[in-house]
Amino acid sequence: MLVSNRWTILENCLVYRSLEFSTDHCPVIASLALKTRRSNNNTHSQHLRYNIRKLNDPEIESQYSVEVHNRFSLLSNEEASDWDTFRNAVTGAASTCLGHDVQPKKEWITDSSWQLIEEKRVARLQGRVEDYTRLTKQCKTQLRKDRQHWADDMAELGELALETGQLNDAFANFRKLRSTGPHVTSPILSSSGQLLCDKKAKLARWKEY
Repeated sequence: MLVSNRWTILENCLVYRSLEFSTDHCPVIASLALKTRRSNNNTHSQHLRYNIRKLNDPEIESQYSVEVHNRFSLLSNEEASDWDTFRNAVTGAASTCLGHDVQPKKEWITDSSWQLIEEKRVARLQGRVEDYTRLTKQCKTQLRKDRQHWADDMAELGELALETGQLNDAFANFRKLRSTGPHVTSPILSSSGQLLCDKKAKLARWKEY
């Protein structure tokens, strides 16, 4: 019996040379010891990002400033100079006023598409084959449209951010269009410099080019 050195569950092994019936195989009996592994469900390892874009709103910016000022007004000079106390005060104010920026895994799926997916799941569980087949085709068509509309919106937002000098937001939108995300078709420019997202318009533009 060949066992990898990293595989430590094998404790004992015994080979029988013969059996009570005619066979050309040698049976092998082994004693294995399975070890359970503790799951790491430490929530502190998740690095949550605060929704700092809310600071663009003057009202929320004022609320955040007041929250930070109130937290530091309750501290002494020694406590305010301590790094842990300073960090806890700033992050606590950010949690209260800004909240965490949670990005869904498939943000490009619309509510109508989720409803179709749920209807398809119910049809599958109830055994309605015809409805399930019909809803599957509708889901694929709707998801393809949602994915393309999402890509067009990301491209337009990225171009607008580039024009206004917001490079971080622009490249953040462009990174979402990489191959790791949904497979989408990129928009092209018309002869007048406008973005063409429609399939027919892009085909006409390529024919013109």
